[in-house]
Formats: sequence, structure tokens, C-alpha cells
Amino acid sequence: MGIVYCPIKNLHFTIAAYQIKIDNRIIITGNLGNDAVGDAVPELQTLFAPSGVQTARFFTNAITTKTNGIDFVADYDMLLGDGKLNISLLYNYNKNKVADKLNNVPTAFIGQEDVYYGPQERSLIETNTPNHKGTLSFNYGINKFNFLLLPLGKKERMFFMDINLLFKIAAVGILAAVLHQVLVRAGREDQAMMTTLAGLVIVLSMVIQQISSLFNTVRTLFDL
Repeated sequence: MGIVYCPIKNLHFTIAAYQIKIDNRIIITGNLGNDAVGDAVPELQTLFAPSGVQTARFFTNAITTKTNGIDFVADYDMLLGDGKLNISLLYNYNKNKVADKLNNVPTAFIGQEDVYYGPQERSLIETNTPNHKGTLSFNYGINKFNFLLLPLGKKERMFFMDINLLFKIAAVGILAAVLHQVLVRAGREDQAMMTTLAGLVIVLSMVIQQISSLFNTVRTLFDL
């Protein structure tokens, strides 16, 4: 389900909510052969002995998952100089939940559900990806050229901008874009241009620390 709202020309807000349920989702089991505390399970050791192994893992359709999420998009198009500038903000909230009951557990592994699909395997779906993701982009096109700016920061070992900073930048960008449009319609093109440039300066001052952090991270990763 989604809604699109256009308060003024060239400014669009889109919000969509979704729920995705997957039955019998394919997962890889834990290391079967030992119990949850690491002690050998005689029945499973006997089962695996002909193959010459003590533990085993395999793919199986064992779980039911439900994903709830919200997508929000705000974008604005404006003329800037001889080109066109697009400011776009994308935000996503996503939450995955695994049902408590397992599906299709073979008889030999009944009683070993904590190993068959344990906390580590569950966390790969429920907590291994961030709940909040956001992207702010500035795309400027002139003649046959396009220039794209994506301010990034570091969060939980992945490059995501802090959500609060993201919305502050979006607010500045949209406000500058609206003021630019109002001033142009009033015949004050010079003031409109200065307003846009002022907005860009403010945004760059807000993200310069994030860009510096990104370069420091890259230097650390590649030992530069």
C-alpha cells in the first residue's frame, strides 16, 4: 500500500508500507551431531558414522519468516544554471521476524531444535541487517553530463549516514529548493541562485566530517 503527495510542482513525497510472509524458507542448519552445550548426541553420531563424519549441516525448508517495512521517498527537481538538479531522500525501515515453530524437522533431529536452527542462524535473518537505512543524493545534469553526490558515513561496519543527520540535510535541501522556486517566480533569479548556493554550502559543511570519516575508514581498510 502506498501514497504519493505533491504539495508543489516538482516536489513529490511517496510512502509505502509492506508485509512479506515466506513459508518454508530455505536455511542452513547448525552443526548437527552435538547438543546445544557441545556434548555428542549418540543417536546422531551413529547416524553419521557410515559417512565418516561427526557433525553435519544441510539446507532445508525449515522456517517461516515475516518482513514488515516502510519506504519513504522525497524528491525535488529544479533548474540550476544551465542544468537540472534532483535532490532525493530515500528512507527504509525493515524488520524481519522468524516464527518460533520450525517446519519439516526430520524425526532424527526432533529434540535438537536449538541446534537444528539455533540463535546464531536466527540472528542472520533477524538482526544481521540494520533496521534503518537511508540515502540522500544530489544529481546534477547539464548537457550530456551527470554528477552524482552521495554523502556517506560509517555505522555498524557498513556505510550508512546517521538518520538524524540525513533528515537535517534533507530539510535544508528541500527548504532551499522551495525558496529557489518562490524567488524565481517572483523574478528574483539572482537571489534564487544565492539561496541555492547557500543551501549547498550548509549541506557540505554538515557532511564534510562524514566524508573525512569515510576516507579514514578506507585508509584503515587498505592500510594506506
